Amino acid sequence: NDPKWIAQKLDISPIEVIDAIERMKQLNLIEEKDGKLIDSFKFLTTPNDIPSEALKKSNLEFIHKASKALGAQSVEEREISSNIFAIKRSELPLLKERLKELRREIEIEASHSADKDDVYCLSMQFFSLTNTKPEN
Repeated sequence: NDPKWIAQKLDISPIEVIDAIERMKQLNLIEEKDGKLIDSFKFLTTPNDIPSEALKKSNLEFIHKASKALGAQSVEEREISSNIFAIKRSELPLLKERLKELRREIEIEASHSADKDDVYCLSMQFFSLTNTKPEN
C-alpha cells in the first residue's frame, strides 16, 4: 500500500493511485489488511453497446499502454496479435458475446491464484476495417 511505488509500477501519478484506491475501497473492490491492499474479486461490467465518453477515454488509455508495451516488453511477457477476416454482419452479436465470454473465462481463471504478483490488462479490439459510419 505505497502510492508512490504503485504509481511507478503502473506509470501513473501518485494522486491517481490515491484516488483509485479510495474509489476501490468505497466500492468494496479492495480492502486493507495489515497495511496491504487485498482484492475482493468481483465481476464488474459496464453497459453494453451504449456510447460513453468515459469508456472511450479509458479504452484509449489502454490502447496507448498496449502500444508502449509492444516496444517495452518481451514477447514472453505480452500477447499482442491481430487477425483480419471477413464476417457475416448478422452474426456480429454472437461473435461479440463469444468474445465477452472468453474475457470472463480468462478473468476467472486468473483470479484463482492466491499469490498474484503482477497486474495485466486484457483488451480486445474487434472492429470493422471497412465501416466509415460515424459513431452515435
